[in-house]
Amino acid sequence: MGNRPATIDELREFCRDNNLPPDKLRTYIGIDYQGPKAFGIYYDGDLGVYVVYKNKADGSRSIRYSGPDEATAVGVLYDKIVERVSQQKHNNQIKNDKTGNPLMDHIVLCSFVIAIVFVVAVGIMDSMSPDRGYYRYGNDTYYYQQGGWYRYDDSDWYETEDVPFDEYEDYYEDYEYDNSYNASDFSQTPYYVEYSDDDDDYSWDSDDSWDSSFDDWDSDW
Repeated sequence: MGNRPATIDELREFCRDNNLPPDKLRTYIGIDYQGPKAFGIYYDGDLGVYVVYKNKADGSRSIRYSGPDEATAVGVLYDKIVERVSQQKHNNQIKNDKTGNPLMDHIVLCSFVIAIVFVVAVGIMDSMSPDRGYYRYGNDTYYYQQGGWYRYDDSDWYETEDVPFDEYEDYYEDYEYDNSYNASDFSQTPYYVEYSDDDDDYSWDSDDSWDSSFDDWDSDW
């Protein structure tokens, strides 16, 4: 699956295509799971919002996102799944690379710690950056991709560094184009870069070992 999932069904498909078993991941897609030690996403029909949550070890719940935008909600959990799979792969690599030599094992462990710090740092940076797609601020339409902003003006798109807002999710519209944006389809411009993932980084082999104790179940996210 090349495109970033934008719906709950697409997220479920992403996990299936990459052999990511939700039960082992303790990730409940489309389910308001009440047990401890779980991540999940579901649609609350009464409130009309998508909810992304984490149930901690003590059973208390931390809400990461609650709002009407399905793509934003799915993106939050998708990024967490990718982060956790990467951590698990590093963890398994350490187990497989044990040499029996204390010095070498220490070097391998240090390398692993550095890798985890890097993954967490990237995750923090990603959580602070805008989602790819269209933004509406007043009467102006913006598009964000790969670290760059674009503004629709005078019947055309232009690169810009002047973005008058930083609470990105407050002005986010969608990943997909809609005629109501009062702008042309950004994907038809020379600026547009096709989004793709290297899904092999996220695939999970049947003989891989998933250790749920590796997750920090006491943190909010």
